[in-house]
Amino acid sequence: MADGHNVRPLGTVKLPLLIDNQYIYQIFVIADIDIPIVLGYDFMYNNQCVIDVPNKNILLNSQTVDCHLESQIPSLFKISIDEQVTIPPNSETIIHALPNEKLPYGTTMILDNTSQSFKNKGVLIAKSICTFKGDNLPLRVMNLTDLPQTLYKNTCAGTAETICSENILGNINAEPELVLPEHMQVVMEKCKSNLKTDQCKIVVDLLTKYSGAFAMSKNDLGRTDIIQHKINTGNAHPIKQNPRRVPLAQRKEVDEEIQRMLDGGIIRHSQSPWSSPIVVVRKKDQSIRLCIDFRLVNDMSIKDNFPLPRIEDCLDALRGNQWFSTLDLASGYHQVGMDPQDGAKTAFVTSTRAPKQWSLSKVETITSFEAWRQNLQYTLSLDQNFAAFLVDGFTWLKKTNANPLRGIVDDGEAVAEANRRTAAQKCTHLDLMLGQIANYCPIISRNTIIKNSTSINSIWQSIRLHYGFQSTGGHFLDFNSIFFGTR
Repeated sequence: MADGHNVRPLGTVKLPLLIDNQYIYQIFVIADIDIPIVLGYDFMYNNQCVIDVPNKNILLNSQTVDCHLESQIPSLFKISIDEQVTIPPNSETIIHALPNEKLPYGTTMILDNTSQSFKNKGVLIAKSICTFKGDNLPLRVMNLTDLPQTLYKNTCAGTAETICSENILGNINAEPELVLPEHMQVVMEKCKSNLKTDQCKIVVDLLTKYSGAFAMSKNDLGRTDIIQHKINTGNAHPIKQNPRRVPLAQRKEVDEEIQRMLDGGIIRHSQSPWSSPIVVVRKKDQSIRLCIDFRLVNDMSIKDNFPLPRIEDCLDALRGNQWFSTLDLASGYHQVGMDPQDGAKTAFVTSTRAPKQWSLSKVETITSFEAWRQNLQYTLSLDQNFAAFLVDGFTWLKKTNANPLRGIVDDGEAVAEANRRTAAQKCTHLDLMLGQIANYCPIISRNTIIKNSTSINSIWQSIRLHYGFQSTGGHFLDFNSIFFGTR
């Protein structure tokens, strides 16, 4: 180096050089120094370079290349139209222009300041950045009038200013604002009241990342075959029952529901020797649920040895916890695969449709809950101290404010990996439960579980009304011959 110390090269590399429309391949020595490229004697000898100082050019492979000092390059110059062009009314187009000054190849400039003659015609030039390639410059022009405008050759279009290409930011590293999908916004609305501003942003990021774990519609169901639903009937013979009559007012709804489940892969056509009738149940939203009367199948089924949780243990698990994150699966049983060998036992029949059987688990079978809970236990590796099971969902428990978002991350990763779908409108995340939990009789506080006198009084009033009606009505009706004893 110039100061006398040695620099160890990092290696050599062969790179293409573009000099005035000529591509030349040259071997470069790479070193850890802050010095621009130096083209030495070997380059000039191999490419027959002749330096002409008086004329300010270099002869490179028999081609003249103009040389410019950086200080001599004009910083502001005019640009003119390269050819005559007519612009239609109320439209924009791209035309070609030339700089009025001699510029070196690769000069970067910004096109600005439309000429007054263009403005008088109602024509404007869009601000843009371009690099001079030795031929022409692209101009985006717009005709704002209702008449076609003709631009003549060599007419001054405006001015341009040279800029340093290093000051151009091609990409701004500003993170775009995340917008939650429409079906996810209801989840955010439920949990943002308990979160700070920075926590809300983290939750939005997490919900966006795992939005695929939430069902977008009624038919958007996942499928997991980690543990399949089996129905062990031993050596029992197939049971075939006749279909029950469906009321005329419900037949259209039943047919539509069956077709929806066929399209969704929940059921399929069947030729099974087993057959059970359907039972139509009206839900709270007045839609129907197709239930199957599997009582005869259940009588000969062998139950799985998987104990159900006690309600008392579930309530005890809530004590001492502060944060709750609940996921409600969308048709959770329909997301558990049915064992192909036992699928024929789930066949059902209606009075208007051919027999069908379930491709997925069905809640009416006696072993369905055990299969679902085993599947969820295996998939999520849940501990009773950290999670509580519901009928078709589960709740994460968090005791302190330290990283309360961990539960959502665990939920999203586990559910997405298992290809499960949850119902967004039924899920709640990061609920700060320090008062009464909805739909529960006890009042759950951070450290205690006490009786809810309000709920107990309501139940007590109902019991008093019931027995009051019995004591009064007993003078007129023989209740003992009509009703079974109250337990």
